[in-house]
Formats: sequence, C-alpha cells, structure tokens
Amino acid sequence: MANGEIWDFTSFKSSNSVFIDNKLVFKDCLLLDATKIVTTKEALRQYNILATCVIIGTSTIEQCQHLLHVFGKRQALGEKLDENVLLAISELEYIVGNEKIPGVVIKLATTNTLQAVEQVGKILQHFYDRLGGNPFEGKY
Repeated sequence: MANGEIWDFTSFKSSNSVFIDNKLVFKDCLLLDATKIVTTKEALRQYNILATCVIIGTSTIEQCQHLLHVFGKRQALGEKLDENVLLAISELEYIVGNEKIPGVVIKLATTNTLQAVEQVGKILQHFYDRLGGNPFEGKY
C-alpha cells in the first residue's frame, strides 16, 4: 500500500515456497476471489496489508520459542483487541536425519504500512544482532 492506494480487485493469487537442501519445508498459497455474495474489498474489510514471515533454523530455537510464547498466547477474557492488526503464529518444524529443525510461521494483516512495520519490528527485534541492526530504522 503506497501513497494511500486501496486494493480493489476481483481475484488475487500468491504462492510462496521455502526449500532447504532441495527439500520443501514450507508452502503457502493464498487465493482471494470475489463471489456473488461478497467482493474481495468487502471480505478484506479494513485490511490493506497481508504478510507472511517464516523463521526457521536450529540457531533460531530460543527466538522461535519466545515468539510462540509472546504472540501465541490467548488473550484474557474481556481484553480489548486491536481491530487494525491481526496476527497468528504457528510452529513449523522439519526433520533432517534425526534432528528436528525448529521454526515459526507468522501471518499478519494490518490496515496500513506503519502498523505492518511496527508488528514486523516486534517480531524481528530478537534477530537484530544477526541482521546487523533494525532494517526499518529511519525508513518510516
């Protein structure tokens, strides 16, 4: 979403695959189609940003467990939800030989770019040392 653009389309299809050592470890397909009952714009409601973040590898086990704990916990009964941000996290793992390789898949929907950057920042802050700092610093 740039310059205030709002998506308005009848169909959107996206597919992402992650291979490690030529082995498929993650595949995600997204299909948004208008129907006779609801348009894609109506179905997406206020959400303009859709994102998927895949983090996987033996060196990420502590960070992945932390992300699962922070973002995977249930909200308390009666706790007010931020209706502008949807975030879901799932554990991802695959086996190489007898070794379990840990990871997570995070799905995100926000109403604008700044909210998306903020959420991705919360996710990636535990990886800044490996990334050489905050990749978003000074950009938004």
